[in-house]
Amino acid sequence: VSAGIWPGSSALFATLCVDKLRARGVEAEEIEMSFFTAGTGNAGATIVAATFLLLVEAALVYSEGSPREVAPWSSPRVIDFGEGVGERRVRLLDNPD
Repeated sequence: VSAGIWPGSSALFATLCVDKLRARGVEAEEIEMSFFTAGTGNAGATIVAATFLLLVEAALVYSEGSPREVAPWSSPRVIDFGEGVGERRVRLLDNPD
């Protein structure tokens, strides 16, 4: 699923998707959120400031249903964001949602 506005709406979209799956008798095994900022809409300074704040906070992840904190800006991997964006390297940051 590709949707969301970071931060805020992405968690609502994820919840909606899980609810729709449950209505069909399917349980989500994991939810993975990856974000790519293609433009700032004149909010560049805000995005940079928010990113620097997230770089000093441990990233909260859940593994097998249990919460765990990991170092920010860790676990790099490549995500395909589809046509027009393509593959981009992403790293863990805490998601304030």
